[in-house]
Parts: sequence; C-alpha cells; structure tokens
Amino acid sequence: MKSFDSVADIITNEFMTSPVGTLTGIFSLIGGIYAVFLLIRKFLTAPIKGKSEFLSQAGIPAWPLRLFYVSLPLKTIPKNTRTDLFFGFLLIIFGAGSASYLSAMHIKTLLTPQDWTLLVYKPTNEFFYLTHDSAKSASLFSGHSLVVTAEQCDKTPVNTLAQRSRLSGDLTGFICDMFRRKEHTRYISQEIANFEKSKTVLYGALSTFETGLFWLAISAILTLYYRKIVRQHIIEQHKKAESYLM
Repeated sequence: MKSFDSVADIITNEFMTSPVGTLTGIFSLIGGIYAVFLLIRKFLTAPIKGKSEFLSQAGIPAWPLRLFYVSLPLKTIPKNTRTDLFFGFLLIIFGAGSASYLSAMHIKTLLTPQDWTLLVYKPTNEFFYLTHDSAKSASLFSGHSLVVTAEQCDKTPVNTLAQRSRLSGDLTGFICDMFRRKEHTRYISQEIANFEKSKTVLYGALSTFETGLFWLAISAILTLYYRKIVRQHIIEQHKKAESYLM
C-alpha cells in the first residue's frame, strides 16, 4: 500500500477535484500574481539615485527608464550624435520589423485549423495550411482563401486552382502532386502530429522573441527621445541662470 503522496497528487486530489479547492487555488494564483505585480511596480517607480529630482523637473518618469533600461548620463549635456541616430534607427527598424514578421507568423500558427498543419514551401517561401485531402493559403486573411482539394486537382488545371486559392502555381502543383501519391497520407499525418506536439513550444518561443524585439525597439526610441528632452531641459535651465545674472 502506498504510504505517501506527491505534491502533484495532493493538488489534484484535494484541490482540483472539489469546487472549494478549485476556487481556493484560483484565488491563491490571483493573489500571487497581484503580489508580484506590486513588487514590480514598486521597483519600477522607485526613485533613481541622484537623478530623480532632476528627471522629475524635466517631466521624465522613472519607470520607463528602468523597464526599458534607458541610460541618461547627466554629467555632460546629452546629445544624439549622427552615430547615435544611425544605430538607434537601425535598432528600431530591426526590432520593429523582426517583431512584426514574427507576429504575423504567430497569428498564422494561431489560425491553424484543428487537424491541420502549417508548412512553408521553400522554393517560394510560402506559408500554407495542409490536411489529408485539402490545402489553403496561410495568409493573415486566409479565412477568405479558397481550399484546394484532392478532387479539384484531378478536375481543374493547376493555374486555375492557383488563381482561386491565392497560392503560387509552383506550390499548387506541388500540393496536387503530393495528393496524387499514395504515401502522402502517412506524411501528412506525421506533419500534423508534429505540429500538435510542438505547438505549445512554438507559441512560447514566438511570444518571447516578439517581446524581446519590441522591447529593443522601444528602448532605442525612448533613449533617443529622453536624451533630447534632457538636453532641452538643461539648456533651458542654463538660459534661466544666465538671465538671472544679467
């Protein structure tokens, strides 16, 4: 007879199988998330040592500087040089562009129908959805794309199918050729199974990279922007000081 329970067994048996336990678990999770949120907010809004008063006068809050790791040296008057602008805009274009591309890919994976898989046709770099006897374009507006079926491949010319389905002629021909082969059923089943297994990991990886790239772009934007704000504020303070001395 088993004389012990694992933590997973306790959670499953004592909490998840009873309504009260389930509610307790949900409220505990919400409480934990809220506590973490308060700690993060406290860290982000904490005064920056030696800079808080000046930044407050310039109208710059502390939390964006901490969250996006913006460095504002105040020992000299900051200036966006040509080099800063070049590399800054390079980071902005790279980060925003790459994140947008991954976001489009993320949306395509989320829109993949049940028991279908998302594939890329290498010769034309086209994304398309595929199941045992059907295929369609994997564009962001794929819901409006017509499906190419194995039956249509036997009755309709490839060029006509390509125009209707928004797929290239090469990809349409490849799909129809695959449908005609006897071994395509096993291959498609394998691809669908692989997609289902890797879907969770794929979503997590895409979300992580998208967040990181957007963070990089926003960090570059805020660095250039706040440097300009600080420079203007310092110059204005110098002009005020000079006016008092005159």
